[in-house]
Amino acid sequence: MNLPTGPVTFLFSDIEGSTRLWEVNPVAMGVALARHDALMRAAIVGANGHVFKTVGDAFCAAFQNTPDALDAAIEAQTALISEPWPDATEIRVRIALHTGEAETRDGDYFGPVVNRVARLLAIAHGGQTILSEAACESASDSLPKDSILCNLGRHALKDLALPELVFQLLHPNLQSEYPPLRSLNNPSLKHNLPHQATTFVGRESDLAALRQLMDTARLLTLTGAGGCGKSRLALQLAEERVDLYEAGVWFVELASLPTADLVLTTVANVLGVKEEPNRALLDTLARYLGDKKLLLLLDTCEHVLDECAQLAETIVRRCVNVRLLATSREAIGIAGERLHRVSPLSAPKSSENPIPENVGRFEAVQLFVERAAIQQPGFAVTDANAPFLASICRRLDGIPLAIELAAARIRSLSIEEIDRKLDESFRIVSGGSRTAMPRQQTLRAMIDWSYELLNLRERQLFGRLSVFVGGWTLAAAEEIGSGDDLEVLDLLTSLVDKSLVVADLSGRIARYRMLETVRSYACDRLSELGGIDASRDQALGISLSVAENAERRLTGPEQREVQQYLLQEHDNLRAALEWSLSRADPFLRGAGLRIAAGIWRFWHIQGFWREGLGWITRLVETSSQDDLTDSRAKALSAAGVLAWRLGDNPSAIRFQKEGLEISRNLGYKAGVVAALKNLGNIEFRKTNLLEARLFFEESLDIARAIDDRPGVSDALNNLGNVALEMDELTAARELYEESLSLRRELGEPLAIAMALGNLGNVAYMEGNYQRARELYEGGLVAQREAGDRMSIATSLNNLGNVAYQLQDYLSARKALIESMGIRYELGHPLGVSESLDSLAELASNPVLAARIWGAAEQIREDLGTQVPLLEKERFEQSVATARAKLGDDVAFDLAWREGRQLTIRQAIDLAVGDSTNPAGPV
Repeated sequence: MNLPTGPVTFLFSDIEGSTRLWEVNPVAMGVALARHDALMRAAIVGANGHVFKTVGDAFCAAFQNTPDALDAAIEAQTALISEPWPDATEIRVRIALHTGEAETRDGDYFGPVVNRVARLLAIAHGGQTILSEAACESASDSLPKDSILCNLGRHALKDLALPELVFQLLHPNLQSEYPPLRSLNNPSLKHNLPHQATTFVGRESDLAALRQLMDTARLLTLTGAGGCGKSRLALQLAEERVDLYEAGVWFVELASLPTADLVLTTVANVLGVKEEPNRALLDTLARYLGDKKLLLLLDTCEHVLDECAQLAETIVRRCVNVRLLATSREAIGIAGERLHRVSPLSAPKSSENPIPENVGRFEAVQLFVERAAIQQPGFAVTDANAPFLASICRRLDGIPLAIELAAARIRSLSIEEIDRKLDESFRIVSGGSRTAMPRQQTLRAMIDWSYELLNLRERQLFGRLSVFVGGWTLAAAEEIGSGDDLEVLDLLTSLVDKSLVVADLSGRIARYRMLETVRSYACDRLSELGGIDASRDQALGISLSVAENAERRLTGPEQREVQQYLLQEHDNLRAALEWSLSRADPFLRGAGLRIAAGIWRFWHIQGFWREGLGWITRLVETSSQDDLTDSRAKALSAAGVLAWRLGDNPSAIRFQKEGLEISRNLGYKAGVVAALKNLGNIEFRKTNLLEARLFFEESLDIARAIDDRPGVSDALNNLGNVALEMDELTAARELYEESLSLRRELGEPLAIAMALGNLGNVAYMEGNYQRARELYEGGLVAQREAGDRMSIATSLNNLGNVAYQLQDYLSARKALIESMGIRYELGHPLGVSESLDSLAELASNPVLAARIWGAAEQIREDLGTQVPLLEKERFEQSVATARAKLGDDVAFDLAWREGRQLTIRQAIDLAVGDSTNPAGPV
């Protein structure tokens, strides 16, 4: 066959849902497939196309020009639509076109152009024909009659670094309306899958088997040795199915967890699930997942198997529509688990004739060529290099990580040199018996070889960087590598070039990481050199600096940016805390407490309450009781706040009092002020207003004595809150105004906004709703500028209540829903309960209102608090009105009890899902 050469337009097609069609009616599908093949081939050949390959129901064709390819697509789709298909076997074909130059070999095409058209096809829907930008440009001057190309925007394609501008072929004979393309950047598809910058190679048989298993398995685990490609294969499978799960596809990376008890916290964080007071996190997760149609990918489970098994067993038992995909070196071990052993890539045998036609068909060779071409554009299989490629891939047993490391050497070594050096290295490792080497030893030998080729300074930095379990920035690399005046940037770039370090350049600041297998190896090498403890001590110091720098910015206008940075550094902070706990040195042990004291607000805002409390408790318990430092006092105060959030008031009070005692003994007045404020807040939320006032008054006196003006302002504000709850409106206004005056002197925009909001509360209580709105809106401007989401949520809730009183019910609902969403994301259940109370008043019927009120009441009960005085009268009147409107106390009380059984997430969904938008309250 004489295939088109030069710029070629490729037409790829396949049948949407063919696997299901075969399962439903295999006999009819056999007949339908034969007819499909005849129609496709006739359309392609009739338009001067060349069918160069068919795989199952997929056609791969080449055209010398794009208009011919478009003619073929229109003819094929028209014929397929018109065909009277057998029952239950309607054939819907998707078609993709792309133009470019590709390498030809043995009647086939290879190279990036072919990869791109295949990835383009994957995002289309049955019946749809789409084109790349290159194909569009090639056809723009000579479109078939009545044809139009519609711009669908840029879309990320699987495995490809550059996105593609995609066009859809419109024609009177063809359907024009389709769902959004299945690309990963489609906003309608919910997922957190990382973008893969390199092409996924081979594994077609694995993927085919896994697709079938995924249709029935509740838990599917990919097993195999390190470096065999489990994670990449799982991600590829997940990407293919991202449009099948309404609630999303969610990737949870477990490799960096220092302790097994963080598994549930990590999963909850990925899913956006917040801990609920007095409820086990596993139960909260199961309740949230419920009947959602969702895929959860748990990556690298082998070191936390028991916890993964507990999670998986609970999900399989309680969440019927959730599918679990896991990677692990061994089975998770629960009933119903399906296993798939991931084997190495296919590689040439020693008996294989090493000519390009033979060598190029093996997956291992294809991967080497793909990765080598990144280092040396244009690299391909030739008569000269085919024998060496076959030898290299055979020596490396088809292990993907080993092949990638070898391919990275193509910049500095020839193929022949790589093969020779591998032979030398492996003879040493195996004692001369190549057949005795297990595959895991092959991978170790490959990394050994890569390591041995590093110069001394590269080895030093490589080892030191391995102590970062969550990746690192250039600044962190320079700090940990500064001991020997290493030229860190150049060395780091060299490690990236050699594929020992992965660079992520997608953010504002570049981050670097190692694959876990490589990081483990680097740790071993650093340990052999006797430098691992010193490097971990350095990493502890770096994490301490991160925590202390963040502490000063967690309450200011940079809060949002700092939160995101700490999320990136969280695994490193966790490792630092764990390392601190293992050190006998009092200074290093104390560094852990200082880290916890510095980032507790991060844990608080992100909802890591139980984790943060766990770290502080361990640090306090394992340190000397004689260690009476301000860091210990701050950490205890932080533990008190986290315990309070978890609904454990006795522990919260105990922690605060212990921290208060240490602060008093040290003369650490700022710690005394903070502890008294927190104790006052606990009593205030319990509506013990007189006790709260005493704590706030003492806090005020001490803050004034030490000229702690922020502390004075806080105390005045808190006393104003007490006065407001006691209906002492004049006193409340005076306290808020004094606090506002001081905050204006300090120039604190967020504190000023809080004071304005509280003065708005006074105006609200007085019935001056227009004035209340002005004050709330004045505060909201500063809060939005600073990105202070907690304060934004409070102001929105207040504005929602004002809009309710002014009978602007649509505005009220909008503000309340936005407020509730923020509060839930920040892990603030009390705030959620306030929003739920107000939204219940806007419910479409009394039964629904009762359920929402019941849910809010349960949240308050769990927290040991009540409806705020600000809303109490309105709340009681609204409940009485709804009860009377229903006219059935039994039904109303039953709905209320049902609401008390809901999780916070279920209550939110219930309130938001009531989209009736009534003209007024129930």
